[in-house]
Amino acid sequence: MTSVTKFFPYTQRTISKAPQWKRFTSEMRHTIEVLSQVLPFRVNQYILDELIDWDTIPDDPIYRLTFPHREMLREGEFSLLSDSIRSGKGESTIREIVSNIRNRMNPHPARQLTHNVPILDGKPQFVGMDELKF
Repeated sequence: MTSVTKFFPYTQRTISKAPQWKRFTSEMRHTIEVLSQVLPFRVNQYILDELIDWDTIPDDPIYRLTFPHREMLREGEFSLLSDSIRSGKGESTIREIVSNIRNRMNPHPARQLTHNVPILDGKPQFVGMDELKF
């Protein structure tokens, strides 16, 4: 009988429990901590055990696709968030910084029907949800 391993996703809060966590430098750990505040992060044991070549990180292609990297944020944004985390700023301060970064990255969340639409002869060219034909 084959044993079944229960699926367990590692996230921002639990990645430090993964056996591979000890292979990260302290700077890599901090980078993941900072960036996972802004960007979604999730990985499972199969990816960690079978797909990443830990002898070649941070250049391993699957590692690069899975884990956040410092260059994913502007240097000033990374520094501000990093300094706030390291100095123990309150959760509300960190949330505000994260919110500002996310708004810069996607300035129109959930308003895509009224923003970023093509204009032809001065008129928006889109079909509203009420006009869709099924």
